[in-house]
Amino acid sequence: MPKVRVIVLAFALAACSPSGASSSLAPEPSIAPSPAPSAVAASVAPSVSVAPEPSGACIDRGQLAETADSVNNSLQGMAAALTANTAGEASALAGTAATQMRSLAGLVEAVRPLAAAALRDAADKLDSAKANPADVAAAATAAQALFSQAYDLATAGACPA
Repeated sequence: MPKVRVIVLAFALAACSPSGASSSLAPEPSIAPSPAPSAVAASVAPSVSVAPEPSGACIDRGQLAETADSVNNSLQGMAAALTANTAGEASALAGTAATQMRSLAGLVEAVRPLAAAALRDAADKLDSAKANPADVAAAATAAQALFSQAYDLATAGACPA
């Protein structure tokens, strides 16, 4: 799942770089008369530098990246186990990935309910397939696709860096 690692790396780099993004539309200059000097003096107060808060609900980037990385590792391990024909290990990793996807769904549900639904759908597919090792390969492909889509949706709801 190199795509998730690239996305996580991109977010990490974005968090470390200065934000130079600003609106291309500059505010219109005001033609209103300037306030009286006493009004200006009354409005001047000591300023305290505080980090801006997000304007609405958002998903914690660190938790999102950490949980998604765990899911990704389980999915990769499951794929490796399928390649090595170790059905028991693949089945166990399918259960682990399903549990992690449900955890990730709980994290993103309030902000991105569609991502949470996709994650739960992928987890259900893995859970139902782990009982029959022959079904794990097909479920793994479907779960991987759903996880990628859900992760993309969830990152769109992540808090600003």
